[in-house]
This record gives sequence, structure tokens and C-alpha cells, in this order.
Amino acid sequence: MNRFSDKENEGLKYIGLAEEITPNFARLYYEKAKFMLNFSHNDEAKKALIQAMNIRMEILSDIAKDPFFLEYKSVINEVKVEMKEHLKKSCYAIASQTNTMKKIFDEKENTIALDRLSIYALWKYARSSFMSQYKLLSENIANVNTDDVDILKSHIESIEEMMNDTYVADTYHDVPIEEETLKTYTRYKTKVAAIDSSSKAMALFFIISLGFLIMVGTKLLNEVPLWVPIVTTVTFAGLWIRLKMNKTKVRENSILNLEAVKEEKKQEIASLQRLYTKIEKAFTLFEQTTVSKSSSKLVPLKSLNNASYGSVVRVTPYAYKKYVEQGNSLKIVEDFSKCLNIESTEAETYSFLAKVIDKKYNSMVLSRFKAY
Repeated sequence: MNRFSDKENEGLKYIGLAEEITPNFARLYYEKAKFMLNFSHNDEAKKALIQAMNIRMEILSDIAKDPFFLEYKSVINEVKVEMKEHLKKSCYAIASQTNTMKKIFDEKENTIALDRLSIYALWKYARSSFMSQYKLLSENIANVNTDDVDILKSHIESIEEMMNDTYVADTYHDVPIEEETLKTYTRYKTKVAAIDSSSKAMALFFIISLGFLIMVGTKLLNEVPLWVPIVTTVTFAGLWIRLKMNKTKVRENSILNLEAVKEEKKQEIASLQRLYTKIEKAFTLFEQTTVSKSSSKLVPLKSLNNASYGSVVRVTPYAYKKYVEQGNSLKIVEDFSKCLNIESTEAETYSFLAKVIDKKYNSMVLSRFKAY
């Protein structure tokens, strides 16, 4: 049996048509609630008001100013109580997710008493918490340079070549070594070259000196005393050994310095990889929980229906499916760096954020990375 009169059915017919055309227009549900209250359908009126608030929480101030609702205070209060409880649960969930994300990035967690907040304050808190998660994630993603690990690995390879004396500066290295490290290596090579030069000079001086003593001794004494070549050889041998020991010490010190730099680079790689793991974990939490499970009123970003070029939008499975079913083309660019290990989006399962990088009449291109 139809619960509505002919006049009511006629009104509902036009409201239904309006809902099909503009399903996200808060004012429509606001007027629908008034229509339902006018015909004493309080339950339907409450549902319409909740729908209006889900789209635009500021509708509360419109209700307060509208004299029509003065005689329906009890209905409005019931809606407010129901809405507040729902908002409070959402706020506690988002607050918990925010603190979990802060914990991932080793930041101080927040504490707030939500019970005393008004509906509007709860709504503002939820939206600001959503944005704080978004900003925290964006800031950490912005700190990621996709080439950092490759650069550090290249530096380690160069350092190992230096330690093995096979490094040739700027001949085939894609990533030049850091200036300070190169100075350390250059100082080592300069000292070694000086020692080698001294060794060669001393060897030549030894040969000349020994030949001269033999020649002088033979002329003056007709023979060279045995102690002359022995003393000369021992003296020069001692000096030569000392030079070799100095060379060994210089090399050992240089290797120790290079080893320290190498270890520092390894620590930097480990630190970056820990950051990548944190980002991956926080990103999964944000998109599969906060973005996917928060109602539209708590997300201060445009929907896919209202997307414009350059805007960051929230794409829900419903909006994605509807957009495609209408014959539109929607391309999602998975442009996150591979080092972050972020999986391709499951658009029909989870909501996600994306930036509109191209938009035409019946097609759109979305970038996931550029949304952050």
C-alpha cells in the first residue's frame, strides 16, 4: 500500500528526478526534509537531513536560521544526536589513524577530548586530521629523491676502487664522487707519489754513491775495503725500508678514512630504505583506511564528479565505476617511484587520491604521485 498521497507522490517524483541529476547537492536534501516534515514523514525527513549534512555540514547553520524548523525542534535534536555520535566515532577512528601515522614517522602523538566538542567542531577536527595525515605523508614523499640510493651505491663503488688503487677520476663514472672524499684520495695519491719519487731518487743516489766510493777506493787504495759497500748498502737499505714503511702507513690511514666514508654511505642507504618502508606503510594506512573509509563530508577535497584540471581529487569505487559506465575514458598513471613499493590502485575496491593532469570532454588522466 502506498504511504503517500497523490500530491506527495507528485512532489517525490520531482525530488527523485532532481536527485538523479544532482545527487551531491546538499540543498536538495534540505528541501526534501522540509517536504517530508510538511507531510509528517519524520523518519524520511531525518534521513534527508543527515544526507544534507553528509554533503555539507554548514547546512546546520541554515537549519538554525530557517523559521520553518522551529516547530520541529525534537526532530532536529534527534538528527543532531545521531549525527554527533556518528561523527564522534569517525573522529576517534581518524584520530587513531593519525597517531598511528605519526608513530610510523617517529613524531609525537596527539591527545584530544572529543566528547565536549560540538557537531561542527567534530566535523572541523575530522577534516583537519585528514589533512594533517595528508600533509605528513606528502612532506615525507617530497623528501624522496628516486636517485639517492643509486648515487650512494655509485659512491661506494668509487670508494672501493680508491681502496684498491683502481679509481680514475671522472673517466667513466656517471655520478662524480663527493669533493671531500676525492680530496682525501688525492692527498693520499700525492703522498704516495712523493714517497715513490723519493725511493727512486734514493736508489739512483745509492748506485751513484756506491760506484763513486768503489772508483775512489780503487784509485787511492788499489782495493775497496769490504766495510765500504756494506755500510753504504745498509745505510741506504735502512732509508729505503723507512720510506716503504711510511708508504704503508699513509695507505693504511687513507684506507681507514675511505672505509669510514664507505660505512657512512651504507648507513645513509639503510636510512633511506627505512624511510621508504615507513612511507609505504603510512601510504597504505592512509589510502586504504582514512581515504577509503571516511565519509565524503570529512574529506576536504574535490570528488571525481567535480574534478577540474590541476585539482587533487578523491576517487571512490562508486565514482570510478559510474564515470566509466557513462562511456568516459579514465586513465590512472601509476607514477610512484619503484623504491617506495606502492602497489597499483584497485580502483574498484579502494578510494584513492589523484591529481588531474589532463581533462577533456569525455576523458581524464589522473596522476597518483602528483596528488602528493
